[in-house]
Amino acid sequence: HIIAHNDTGYEIKRFLEIRRSPNHSGEWEVLISWAGFEDMDNTWEPATIILEDAPVPFKKFILDNISKPDYALMA
Repeated sequence: HIIAHNDTGYEIKRFLEIRRSPNHSGEWEVLISWAGFEDMDNTWEPATIILEDAPVPFKKFILDNISKPDYALMA
């Protein structure tokens, strides 16, 4: 799935994990591995944006990991 940023699109390779934002906002973030990039280029992105841009694969990722801590809170 492609995520748009400015005039450029980036393809999600896979979702790696979720967390609550460390900046005390409490928002959920998802760690993304990007197609064509190295692991060092993985980024934490707001889950709300990913749910808008790639809802089906992101929801599948959450459900596939539902037994892990925090994932049930995202379901």
